[in-house]
Amino acid sequence: NLDLMNLPVGSPMRGISLGMTAGSIAGNMFCVKASVEIVKLSFQGNGEVWTHWLTYAVIAGAFFFAISNVVFLTKGLQEFEALFMVT
Repeated sequence: NLDLMNLPVGSPMRGISLGMTAGSIAGNMFCVKASVEIVKLSFQGNGEVWTHWLTYAVIAGAFFFAISNVVFLTKGLQEFEALFMVT
């Protein structure tokens, strides 16, 4: 059974699964860094960055990763001790 997040609440494997999912998503937040760099370039006078479709895809990715990370982390913290989720 590879669907570990559907295990009973309180199961250590469920906690590990929630923590690893949240951590994996947080580790992929390169879109947030790219978005900050795009905004920085824009303030430095390079408004051309807003004419490319990839700019908007990166910003959408930043929102997606940030919001989905919070969902899994919140669920994990509601069910388990904070020390369990961050170690």
